[in-house]
Amino acid sequence: MIKADAKNSRSIEAFINESVELAGARKNGVDLWALWHNLQRTPAERMRRHDIALDMRRKLQKAKKL
Repeated sequence: MIKADAKNSRSIEAFINESVELAGARKNGVDLWALWHNLQRTPAERMRRHDIALDMRRKLQKAKKL
């Protein structure tokens, strides 16, 4: 996993600011840092975290029906 130290943070921030698409996404409320950090995880870890979130959503939907 790549850590976002101060140097990397500045270069990533510069990359985001130089991209019209990424700057537009940020302006529309997309959390680019959350996406970047998620992409640092392995695919297996991203799938595991997705499964946890999906399970929680299902539990909340079921509780809402009660």
